[in-house]
Amino acid sequence: MNPSFRTSAAARLLLPLALLALALALAGCEKKVIPVQVPRVQKQQEAPAAPAPAPAQDPWTAAENAWRASNHAEAERLYRLLLDRGDLSTADQATALTRLAAASLENNHPRLALDALDRLAKVTPGAADSWDFHRRRARALWDAGRREDAMAGLAVLSGDPTQPYDLRMRAALALARSRWLTGQADMAMAGLAAFYAQAPDQAAAPAPDQTPAPAPAQAPGPSPRAELEAGLANDLAAVEDRILASLAQAAPDPVAFPGALVTLEQARRQAQDPAQLPAALQSLNLLAQNGTLADTGLVDALTRQILATHAGPSHTLALALPLTGPYADFGFKVLRGAAAAQWDMAGHGAGVDIVAVNTESPEWPNNLANLPPDTKLVGGPLRAERFRSLAAAGLNRRLPVMAFLAGLAEAVEGQDAWRFFPGIGDQVRTLARLCVTDLGVGSLAVLHPEEPYGSKLADEFRQAVAAQGGSILKTASYPPREPQKWGEAVRLFLGAKKGGGKVPPLPAEPAFRAVFLPDGWSQAQALAPQFFFYDEERMVLLGPSLWAQNITPLKEMEIGYFRLAAFPAAFWPENPAPGARALAATMDKQGLGAPDFWTALGFDFVRFSALLPPLPPAWSPADVNTALAQASFQGRGLDWSMAPLAWDASGKASQSLFLFQPSSAGMTPLDLTAFQANMERSERRHAARVKIIEEMQAKAAAKAAGKPASGESDSLTPAPRVDD
Repeated sequence: MNPSFRTSAAARLLLPLALLALALALAGCEKKVIPVQVPRVQKQQEAPAAPAPAPAQDPWTAAENAWRASNHAEAERLYRLLLDRGDLSTADQATALTRLAAASLENNHPRLALDALDRLAKVTPGAADSWDFHRRRARALWDAGRREDAMAGLAVLSGDPTQPYDLRMRAALALARSRWLTGQADMAMAGLAAFYAQAPDQAAAPAPDQTPAPAPAQAPGPSPRAELEAGLANDLAAVEDRILASLAQAAPDPVAFPGALVTLEQARRQAQDPAQLPAALQSLNLLAQNGTLADTGLVDALTRQILATHAGPSHTLALALPLTGPYADFGFKVLRGAAAAQWDMAGHGAGVDIVAVNTESPEWPNNLANLPPDTKLVGGPLRAERFRSLAAAGLNRRLPVMAFLAGLAEAVEGQDAWRFFPGIGDQVRTLARLCVTDLGVGSLAVLHPEEPYGSKLADEFRQAVAAQGGSILKTASYPPREPQKWGEAVRLFLGAKKGGGKVPPLPAEPAFRAVFLPDGWSQAQALAPQFFFYDEERMVLLGPSLWAQNITPLKEMEIGYFRLAAFPAAFWPENPAPGARALAATMDKQGLGAPDFWTALGFDFVRFSALLPPLPPAWSPADVNTALAQASFQGRGLDWSMAPLAWDASGKASQSLFLFQPSSAGMTPLDLTAFQANMERSERRHAARVKIIEEMQAKAAAKAAGKPASGESDSLTPAPRVDD
């Protein structure tokens, strides 16, 4: 495998090749009679005969030929002749009346068209079920000077709930066009808004006797509201500027239908003038942030189209990632997210080239040292030992390095390198703020595995709690590779007594009400039940971001153990934020799979890089810190797909992590109000449990003294837990 490769807007090696489906349009033709002439065999030396005259066409064939040639005057004459003759079949009569109405409209004979349509409705009752029939009738009335009648018919049709939605929608759009052409912009906007509000959320299913045969699964079509939006957008593209201005003034809300479509069309026209481009982009940004359209792709598509015509200069980013070996899966996920961002930015007129360097190749330092001269910065690596090698080789002095690491080890953040990754400090600050500030739990403890990582997180957590005004009352550890000893470690940690008799001992009353467990999710699944075994269901269990990486949906019996558990994370798939939705949509379009934290990391890194101002050729750490601080300010407007990052003046990064709870779905955003209610219920359950045990102990003591208590039962079996 090549140790490095490059992708660009023109050629992306990561992106899958798009398969273009070619639609073959099959046009059906009606049967026609073609006279066949058999040439005579001429006698030798006989003078050539004069060409035979072309056979006369019958009236039907002549009318059909005139219709196909768009000879509307001749078609009108011939179809009238055929209809007056009166020997047509019902089907041919319907065809003749339909074409007579259409030709008459083209010949400016609206009354003749109305007569043909009235006759058509009598000959073929189902003819009035088509939009072609209604649009021709409305046009005929309009051309005949009966504009109010035309609009009244369209109003009745658009408001008829017994008619199909598509027919009603076309009538509503035609009615709106009629109104704004007659200076009734207010009525046009009001009518469209009312129709939109009543539109169904989904297209109607076919009737039971009309259910089509099963077809291969495909993406659902646009919603009825999205169809209406597309129809109005198409109509507005053809209106005069003065009419568009009157519609904008009449629209009650510029970011809601139908005003949003007017805003969209105005932005399209403004963008054609470079001087008005900022105003156009501001309108589009307003729609993207606050718009309520069913099809948000309308705004995105126009933004891409506009920015593509004003494309800025391209730059190169390097990604130092493991692309072979045991960590390759993570590296390729980051690269997929970066490729998605590259495609997304190209649609918005921003060019970026990506050079991927495989840090598992023996040649990776040389490849990193020989990057293109226009390379802006390096993202990665993902492994701490690779970062140490990079720094030892001095490669971080050639280009700014934004490491995908929680910490930079011996390197100084903001001087030797920078961080584009959730740090340990981000995790513990989020948890300390939850406990001390949000939940009012100021007394905490730490139970960590006996290993460097656990000890480091424990130390960081102690500092974060102190900064919030809380305190760590106890710290203990357990052997990470001896799970059979974890139960005893929890008992000693809580100060609980050993059981064994018929009457359980009273639960311990530790002075702390929250414990930080800086270990993986599988370890938490084994530790949490131990707290309940020793009757401690009140404890808030805090986990690191590590939980989010391999969390599994809770089984029914586990739900109670984690009612008071919380952990931070930088990404969640169901995040409704625009950036997260953009990542998911872009990856879906490109066939790159479902997003996760690693793809979000690559996606945001590439897009954030576009906010960085240019660095001087002989850049210094101070230049990078200034650029990052400036980009952090601009980054407030970036639609992050993961939790937003920011850098202070010294170049130190911080990330506002999300808080989650383990759940039957895997992980669910923490609801603070519900969490506090669970804490109160846990206190009540614990008090009830203590009371039951005290009563049992009193009965046991009385029985041992030979003094049965009132209401004594012979059984001293522990009562079941009190639960909701």
